[in-house]
Amino acid sequence: MAPPEARKIAVEASLRGQNALAVALARQLLKADPQDSAALLALATTRLSAGDAAEAYRLGRLSFRAAEGKALHHEAARVTALAALAQDQTLRTRFWLRRAADTAPDPVSRAKVMRNYRLLQMKSPWRTRFNFSVSPSDNVNGGSDSPYNLIEGVPIVGVLSPAARALPGIVAEASANLSYRLSQDAAQQTVLTGAVAVRRVHLDANAQGAPLPPPFDTLPLTNADLATSSAQIGLAHMRRAQDSALTQSYDVNFTQVWQGGARVYHGVGAAVDLRLALDPSKAISGSLGLEHRTYANGRAARIATMGAGITLILPDKGRLRVEGQMRHADGPTFTSRSASGQISYALGRPVKTVQVSTSVGGSYVDHPSYAVGFIAVPGGRQDKSLFAQIDATFTAAEYAGFSPTLRLRQSRTDSNVSRFGGSELALSVGFESRF
Repeated sequence: MAPPEARKIAVEASLRGQNALAVALARQLLKADPQDSAALLALATTRLSAGDAAEAYRLGRLSFRAAEGKALHHEAARVTALAALAQDQTLRTRFWLRRAADTAPDPVSRAKVMRNYRLLQMKSPWRTRFNFSVSPSDNVNGGSDSPYNLIEGVPIVGVLSPAARALPGIVAEASANLSYRLSQDAAQQTVLTGAVAVRRVHLDANAQGAPLPPPFDTLPLTNADLATSSAQIGLAHMRRAQDSALTQSYDVNFTQVWQGGARVYHGVGAAVDLRLALDPSKAISGSLGLEHRTYANGRAARIATMGAGITLILPDKGRLRVEGQMRHADGPTFTSRSASGQISYALGRPVKTVQVSTSVGGSYVDHPSYAVGFIAVPGGRQDKSLFAQIDATFTAAEYAGFSPTLRLRQSRTDSNVSRFGGSELALSVGFESRF
């Protein structure tokens, strides 16, 4: 029997439960080629049906590694996922289902894998999500466009250090979200949550230019100075009575933030979110939040937020959302009040194979008592910001459930203290989890 025919019969026999025939043919094929992917797949399938999930997993991985062509890759990934599931290895099962989806030879096979993945998500208490992006930017430090520090109403002109001015460079950001479902029934769900986010900056060479003469010279800003990290753990509880259009969410969390390698603050927060579905295409939402922050110097601040929004599903299946938020922060040395709003729209259908969304928004922040050194700012400091961005997700380029993304964002802030006025144009390239 020719090897191609033997491979076909071995795989088909393993799928029909004719294990003796499948094993005999597979062993003959492996004598000639120990890396024969179809033979390894047949053996993996027979070991899985015999209850030896660990050996099936090992053989499935070997088959995938040696496979050529989408069809064989897909079957090897599918069997390996089943072997991982039989051992209650949820994360490994998800990984191999992602690979099975990525190598699916046709839309029907891919849809079947996606259904299995969603069923696994529903049954598994674990859920994970990862995102990563790299962004060239002309203002990585939130610096000023002006070399001077001008204060409206004060006849004094200051000179900003190079570190206080807008500096170009590259920003890399990554985040991971993990949750574990503690309990669930038809009306409620309680989840333990965790999140980690990091932001790293690489300044362009000579971005800060030549140093200023004394007394305006300062130590140069380094990449490490701009590095930030955060970690959060929390508990979330969601409720929705049967046949009710109202969804209630409550959560408490503990957050730790670092910058430049040093702890900035830790915070304890609580929030309430309500969402009311008016009909299948319209929903309104509201939220209240409180946070208590303790900074590294021992000082504390209290932050209160209130938000509201409306979401509309348009006839073309596009998603339109209008939302706003008010925020009040009160600390021993500062008080600030702010209001912000945003309008976002996601196209209902992809453009070719690209999912497109866009958003515009703005904010107003008032610091009623603000001073620059010994100079009190008349009427306090006020910052006004505007932004616009467009996002594109390239679904056709998906790999293992991750698709490349592109974001173009333009923002500008005007302030009566020029140190806090500036603009930024950034192009972000990243990857996001699709399921």
